[in-house]
Amino acid sequence: MFADAWGYPPINVEELDNHYEILIYVAGYTKSDFKVNLKDDTLTVAVEKSEQDWTEWSSQGQQKFTPGSFERRFKLNNKIDKESITAKYEEGVLKLTLQKLPGFETSQQDIEVT
Repeated sequence: MFADAWGYPPINVEELDNHYEILIYVAGYTKSDFKVNLKDDTLTVAVEKSEQDWTEWSSQGQQKFTPGSFERRFKLNNKIDKESITAKYEEGVLKLTLQKLPGFETSQQDIEVT
């Protein structure tokens, strides 16, 4: 299985000015495989999938890939607008967007060097 052989799927978490992005690299699934749930301050992304072999032929012979089940949990901070969380699966990447609440946007200013 994918999760057993390689551990959990790779993830990038990035804080941007007005939101966070969580990118989970999960090729081999369909969007209906994902269960995304928010309970209190914990965001859970899970896939419950029975074993399924994907077979590919190459010049080196036959290669098999079996995407499997996994679960990832994220503890959310108090900056997140829990009502506006979105999830989109496209080209093997599940993208979660977590908007920041008003007042928690990143502020930035240039400081003159004298």
